[in-house]
Amino acid sequence: VEIRNEPNPLDWNHAERDVQGLLDELDNRSPASPILEEHLSKLSAYAYLAFADEAFRANDARRAFKWFWKASKQHLGLVLSRPYWGTLARGVTGAGLRLGKLASHQS
Repeated sequence: VEIRNEPNPLDWNHAERDVQGLLDELDNRSPASPILEEHLSKLSAYAYLAFADEAFRANDARRAFKWFWKASKQHLGLVLSRPYWGTLARGVTGAGLRLGKLASHQS
């Protein structure tokens, strides 16, 4: 039996709840300026992308997409600038547009 002395891994579920709680609290306040609102939006997107990256590394596609989607809604420009997530965002947006056009032609 091999015993390793590894540090405790970050509990991502707990971290996600903490960050989401903080962001919800910030959303409930009236920001003083548009600049502050832009910074909060970017901060939220960065946090969501960090969670998406971690879920992706853990092979949890459902959770990765959940956080990717939240980041996209928060600050699409930032998501599009990221190599992997930007490609995914373009693909999801393109697929959604194609499905929307198909549905409108069939009705």
